Amino acid sequence: VAFSPDGRLLASASADQTVRLWETATGHPHGPPLTGHTNTVFGVAFSPDGRLLASASADQTVRLWETATGHPHGPPLTGHTNIVFGVAFSPDGRLLATASDDQTVRLWNPSFASWVETGCGLINHNLSMADWNQIAPDLPYQRTCPDLPPGIGAPTDAKPATYPATYDR
Repeated sequence: VAFSPDGRLLASASADQTVRLWETATGHPHGPPLTGHTNTVFGVAFSPDGRLLASASADQTVRLWETATGHPHGPPLTGHTNIVFGVAFSPDGRLLATASDDQTVRLWNPSFASWVETGCGLINHNLSMADWNQIAPDLPYQRTCPDLPPGIGAPTDAKPATYPATYDR
């Protein structure tokens, strides 16, 4: 269990694969159970501002939830290869730490939705065909920034690259 920073909510982890939010003043549920994990949930933690809740599960994932709506905040965080037992936010909320039975601790950026979105926003173009041939000469050209047109000299019908949904730092 974990209390929200303002003490108004209590989050509980459960063997029934759910996370539940409770109103501490009344003891009543705060919305429906948060579902999505496929195995026992072992740990929960609120972000310092109380806007996010993280949950750690035996399904080897960590999930982020928006406490106001109960909706998922991005896709599950994947990368652990065994049960995730613990989860904690840093005091400033900029990092999320997870501990797993795979004998690792991982650090995540809970507000960083996409490396692709951020990187493509910074460079605002795809690789040219010449750059592609230097980096990946044996692979067919792909648009590394899927929402942008192909780079200079690249095929105009180049397919966008696909990426796994992970936030691992």
